[in-house]
Amino acid sequence: MTCELSEQTLSHINARYLLIYTKKSASLSEKLDLRSSVKKQSILAVLFLFVGGCSMHSELPDYVPTKDVVLHKAAQRFAFPLKKEDTKDIRTLEAKYDAEENCAGLAGPQIGIGKAVIIFEVKDDPDLKKIRKDLVQTMSKTIFLNPSYEAIGTEMTEDWEGCLPVSDVAGIVKRYNEIRYIAFDETGKKITGIATGFLARIIQHETDHINGILFAEKAIKTMSLVEYRAMRQAALKDKK
Repeated sequence: MTCELSEQTLSHINARYLLIYTKKSASLSEKLDLRSSVKKQSILAVLFLFVGGCSMHSELPDYVPTKDVVLHKAAQRFAFPLKKEDTKDIRTLEAKYDAEENCAGLAGPQIGIGKAVIIFEVKDDPDLKKIRKDLVQTMSKTIFLNPSYEAIGTEMTEDWEGCLPVSDVAGIVKRYNEIRYIAFDETGKKITGIATGFLARIIQHETDHINGILFAEKAIKTMSLVEYRAMRQAALKDKK
């Protein structure tokens, strides 16, 4: 997954890639609404995404720790037609994704589902564009099964990423600017297309999860979450 921080919870900055946001505590939900808590800078939860966030839904699976073997091995590919268990796992991942706020992407292995499924979305968000200058292509919520990609050209861009299983670290990762992706939908229909910029980064990040690779393994520079938050706060102030 991917995440970021703003003075208004940075709620729309760097969705699922270094997107850190605040979330209303269930115990306070009747006392505070999100906007008032933001104004008072009452940060109730700070989360890394690329995903996901801290779910308040106990029936949904938790995010697995960094050392969990499921994050470090290639995920099982789907065969078609899908089995009932496969469909159930896909719906669980989708429910986990939908339960989060400002989550750009999520992969099965991040919640202990060792299958080749990812879900993501890139919206046309003006606030996010202030930080992600390469947000030039959008895509509505999409589920890819057995995703893969190949680079188009050799041009790459360095940018910050984060991930819940590596929740205390942010890192700069070099990604291809443009890729050609190949995946399948739940009926087994092949999906192909070209992704550019931030969308391409998200697909690459999530597909890495399917291949047992965490962003930290590709990072050319890392810093603590505390340091990253301070840096982003300073950058956002400079942009005002």
